[in-house]
Amino acid sequence: MSRKLPKCPFTLPAEPIDRYEVRWWEVDTLVLPSRPIIEHRAVYIVNATWEEIMGTEDRGAPFINNWQHFVGGHFRGRNVGWTSVAEPGDHWWRAHATYEAARAQAIELLTKRQERLCEELNETTDALTKLVVEEKRS
Repeated sequence: MSRKLPKCPFTLPAEPIDRYEVRWWEVDTLVLPSRPIIEHRAVYIVNATWEEIMGTEDRGAPFINNWQHFVGGHFRGRNVGWTSVAEPGDHWWRAHATYEAARAQAIELLTKRQERLCEELNETTDALTKLVVEEKRS
């Protein structure tokens, strides 16, 4: 049985719209727990030169039928094709349409992580205490 891939948290209009923007928030409590919510933004470009989009005369490939993808405010890359940004995939499993929904999941995941780490700390403390007591007795 194949598993169903998660869908993106937004819906695109049927036809491409120049400079159309989508946002979503991703929860990642493992890589950087101090910043568990990552904002993503993608802007669709029908047809524009590098200079029009980037504001510099540096040479770069033109933007034709591309999404510009920003993560945490920084340019990450491009997706080609109007629907490409919304294709189902594993990258959507912790994505949310609103910051509030992402925050709720982050709180839940960080709470579970804190409980797990406290339990691990207690086990480590118990093991260390036993070894220290054993050393003092010998």
